[in-house]
Amino acid sequence: MEKENQATKVVRGMFEKINENDYKINGEEFSFSGEAVELIPIIRDIVVQEENIVIEDYNLSRSSYILGEKEIPVANLITEINEWLGSRYIRRKKLENGICYYETMSGKLSVEEEFIPLVEDIINNKNRPIEEYKLQKEAYLINNEAVSVSDIVLKIKSLLSRYDLKYWKFDGGYYRIGGEDFYLKDDDVQIIEELINDKSESNWSKYEHKKCVYDIDKNECSITNLSLYIHILLYGVDDNKVRVKLKELCLKGRLDRNKKDFAEKVYCFMASLPLSIRRLLTKGEEEYHDLTARMKELDKDMDNNPCYEKLSPAIIMEELSSFLENPLEQFFEGTSEEMELLQQKFDSENKEDFSNFFCKELGEGRLQLKDTRRILDDIEIDTARLPLREPDKVEYYYLQAFVNVHHEEYEQWKDNVRKSGILNSDTIIDFYLDTLSMNIIFPFWYCFFEGQIFDRFFHAINSGFIRPEVMKITIDKLQELGLSKYVQERYDEYRKLTGGGRDFCFFKQLDMMKVADELSIYYNVDKSTNEKNYFFTRMYLLKVIDKVIPTLKTRLDVAGFALLLWESKYFNQSICDKNFSVFRDDITRIFELENLPDVKEEYTAGKGPVKKKARELRRHFQFLKPLVEETYLT
Repeated sequence: MEKENQATKVVRGMFEKINENDYKINGEEFSFSGEAVELIPIIRDIVVQEENIVIEDYNLSRSSYILGEKEIPVANLITEINEWLGSRYIRRKKLENGICYYETMSGKLSVEEEFIPLVEDIINNKNRPIEEYKLQKEAYLINNEAVSVSDIVLKIKSLLSRYDLKYWKFDGGYYRIGGEDFYLKDDDVQIIEELINDKSESNWSKYEHKKCVYDIDKNECSITNLSLYIHILLYGVDDNKVRVKLKELCLKGRLDRNKKDFAEKVYCFMASLPLSIRRLLTKGEEEYHDLTARMKELDKDMDNNPCYEKLSPAIIMEELSSFLENPLEQFFEGTSEEMELLQQKFDSENKEDFSNFFCKELGEGRLQLKDTRRILDDIEIDTARLPLREPDKVEYYYLQAFVNVHHEEYEQWKDNVRKSGILNSDTIIDFYLDTLSMNIIFPFWYCFFEGQIFDRFFHAINSGFIRPEVMKITIDKLQELGLSKYVQERYDEYRKLTGGGRDFCFFKQLDMMKVADELSIYYNVDKSTNEKNYFFTRMYLLKVIDKVIPTLKTRLDVAGFALLLWESKYFNQSICDKNFSVFRDDITRIFELENLPDVKEEYTAGKGPVKKKARELRRHFQFLKPLVEETYLT
């Protein structure tokens, strides 16, 4: 047999053994059985790019092998294995200086070495509580960006996802996406793919005025609106009425982005709080709706619910394991051997096998509940009260259309929930089944889009459930997300309605007159009057204090904001001898932002990260655009 040259260049990767049949190829898990076991050595050598790979060196016993669903002659194995490796989700994995670099279908991903198990569990669809990874820091670098532990899973999942429209192309320039046909030009397809895969949405403003044709009748719309609608269709829309409403809202630019941004912040606030604090917050609703008295009624409702039989033990435990550490050990008693075997069954991919084994062990008394009452309470507290999930950004827009279409049903549901609370058997069952139904959407909208979750928060803090030191954590998070002013206004209204409540300061309002006075030393002189020009105070300062300042989370953000002022025509750089660092630090002091993470020496006017942050702020806050042309920030 002739020696075969490697037809496809494969960059060196990593091949890791789990057991005799299971391996990780660049972090993606594979099982080999039967004849494919003979291919393990050659696949390993190709992955790590051993030199002089020759088929004859492997003593293969067959003339052809099955790889995937394809039968491959031995003479073509090296070429076909390379092509197979090139089609995998992860193309390359490299560990260097404590950082792991991945190349995937979605692009490049780099994480700190400590995060490798978490990333690869996400890639291999394994759900484990974040606590199991025993992470030592509050934030980690992902693609050189610091991300808090509470946001890390969502961030990684977002970076690993990518859409490629060629899979929906069926004829010429025609695409069939989510049951709808589109006519798209190749240049527009490239832009649409760029936009729907843009995790930060940093490029959207670049195309906001571009029009494109989207159907055979030559109908046009903004390419950003069309990109959003296609993204939502890729997400999946089964309800035809909702689809029609989404199309109207998207293509005509009528989606409420402010409502979506608000809901994201409220969700982030709740999801980022430790489980112990979330438990305390739920006491507010427990007391208000007297859920303890309603548990028997709920149990009966669960038994009579026609969907109850769909809740296999495997489904329940899988959902609990996403936010509880070792739920099997928490809820059941058994010998260490029995519990270990149960855990092994649960970790296997055969859910039916686990469910059968679980029911048998429970029925024959080898496995017993520790405390039925406590289990029901824990399940109720940790799951049913609010469906904490990780919504895709387009899901927020889907929810807007859904509630718009089903507005009458929502108002009826809301009238009922004010009396009986969110908890009911349909919500619990749909939550465990991971079903995006009306029973899940309505509570999510109620809690996050309408901010009703804060009423529970206010009850909890006024009932003494939350200690002062824990209150500081929650208030800091509200300030970080820019929600503190909203919560302060809502809390003041809550006190008026309830006629009580303790004094809490969620939001410290900057003294606008004081800020204007201190800022004015940098104002340019109006040549016509030979006096300082206070145009920035009159036209910008109130919006800056209300909208921009609450969003600045780091000193890099502050430096980017300072650069916008520094380069604008309203400020005079010569006041501080054109020393940006002096000006930046003065802006930090004037706007009372000293408590943000320390500034680094490289956060100066000429540095790329500062310019990038200034551009992001300018694009996000439209009213800042007239301050300075973007060319000054490149």
